[in-house]
Amino acid sequence: MSSRVKFACCCVLAMTALCAVTAASASAFSWWIEKTGGGEEVLKSGMRETFDPAITGSLPLVLKFGGDEIKCTSGTYKEGFIEGPTGIGATGIAYEGCTVVKPSGCSIEGGKISTAELTGSISLSGSTVEFTFKPKSGTQFAEINTTGSGCSLGKLKAIGSISGSVTKPKELTKEKAFDIEPAHSSLTIAATKAEPSGNDGYSAERGWSAH
Repeated sequence: MSSRVKFACCCVLAMTALCAVTAASASAFSWWIEKTGGGEEVLKSGMRETFDPAITGSLPLVLKFGGDEIKCTSGTYKEGFIEGPTGIGATGIAYEGCTVVKPSGCSIEGGKISTAELTGSISLSGSTVEFTFKPKSGTQFAEINTTGSGCSLGKLKAIGSISGSVTKPKELTKEKAFDIEPAHSSLTIAATKAEPSGNDGYSAERGWSAH
């Protein structure tokens, strides 16, 4: 084989390899963000899209654990964001309108529960985009202070993470909901497995998607 033919073959192989790498990179699962003028682009590593400072959850948070139950009417993300390629986070979530459904005679101090600073990520499971929120440091997700004469709950520590799915992840929209699912969450309260459920919304100035 002549040197020219060898050189041509090497060029073809190099271009093929480059195209394969480029295609793999382009198809990698990640957050996408709306481009100025239309269309969307990958949210690259280190890039962050910050959300509105106060977004209220559209559905209540419910925490069930060992026969006990706590319910909050709304939740507000503090400094929430997505970060390329698959990161999510928030300074915390402030839940309000919190009450103790079971046992009777107990109430939540101030009617509020605040989480620790949170970090997390999204992942692709079949056609579903799943998320996980966990404490940025340590394992304590939140501290729950209960009061009431004869209330046996006292100060509760929620340990672990919450998980679920992102609604309409492939659609380039400014608002999306994060549905907390008991089966996928790893949260314990008073050393008892908890079953958190609820729905919290995120809203941004630009459209965003995940695929």
